[in-house]
Amino acid sequence: MPLSTQGVDNVKAVLDGVTTEGATGINGLVFIAVDRKGETLVEHASGTRSVSSEEKVDMDTTFCKPPVSVFMSSCEHRVNFTFSQGSHP
Repeated sequence: MPLSTQGVDNVKAVLDGVTTEGATGINGLVFIAVDRKGETLVEHASGTRSVSSEEKVDMDTTFCKPPVSVFMSSCEHRVNFTFSQGSHP
């Protein structure tokens, strides 16, 4: 079931809030939510690529400099990944 425009905007506002919280937030993120059929419900990029960069994150941004944390979640599964130097694909 697709999200309403207001629902999508609310999700994006929360994500933007996390990347603008200064010392308590994060620099940047790329977020995608999909349903069980693989249909995209929300996709959003927010913030900057690093503390020392003003380069904006986009949907093609990858955060490859270790350590990198990746959080994946669903109603059935929750998986956390942290890649350290030498252990990332």
